[in-house]
Amino acid sequence: MKNSHVRDVRAIDILIIKGEMDLQETLLNWKQDCHVRDYFEHPTKIQEPTDFLGKFLTQKH
Repeated sequence: MKNSHVRDVRAIDILIIKGEMDLQETLLNWKQDCHVRDYFEHPTKIQEPTDFLGKFLTQKH
């Protein structure tokens, strides 16, 4: 879904080739389990604070 906006034929061909290479590497067990798990685990979105104190406490130094 992240590449659904691509309309250039050359870019689509490259994405297809990369996908096939990725599948082949997975089938041949060249990828570790942690690499395969990345496809199925979605990071949770942390809700950003909207009040002053919450923004102040979460700012990075």
